[in-house]
Amino acid sequence: MIPYFNGLNYLLRVAPQNTYQSANQVKAENTTGVQRQDYYMKTNVSLTPESCSNQNEEAISQAEYEKYCGIATLPDGTDLYFPPQSAPYAVKKAWIDGLKQLEIEGKESEIPGLKWSVIHQMREQNGLSIEDFTSLARAFTSFSASASSCQDLLIELLDEQKEMLRQGNSSGMDPERFRKQQEGHINTLQTMINSFAKIK
Repeated sequence: MIPYFNGLNYLLRVAPQNTYQSANQVKAENTTGVQRQDYYMKTNVSLTPESCSNQNEEAISQAEYEKYCGIATLPDGTDLYFPPQSAPYAVKKAWIDGLKQLEIEGKESEIPGLKWSVIHQMREQNGLSIEDFTSLARAFTSFSASASSCQDLLIELLDEQKEMLRQGNSSGMDPERFRKQQEGHINTLQTMINSFAKIK
């Protein structure tokens, strides 16, 4: 987790697979060879696919959750997590998978900025000042961490980055370097949005 310090404004779907299960069919022939009969094993397994079940969920270890979902540690020692612990498995998995994809693509340097941008957006959405750590921690804990709300937050950040690129407000930075930096932030956010888009 990254420590939180004041004034930093650096911005920046695993679809559940329905498993079709069928009853095991056992065929046997009469020993005389004259007559053939079909026998079926009775089973309590439904032949109807379950709409939203994912029976192959792998547990997310506490170490993995802290590494990928730990956003920051506030000055009072409170740890911020996104998505929060109460989030559904699929939402936490989508966030973690997105960050792992960034690592695979060699974009680890984008991850701290992405985490700071989430803090920035949570402050913006809740109208919080930089110093209001208690309310910020409460906002993270009570965040409605559905796939759509996480995706909406990321889309808002993406739109903000695109607008900054369009305006070309480089704040004294070399324009070409600024363009590359913004494109990196945009690609990072798009990777994360794509990860959430896989949730059905």
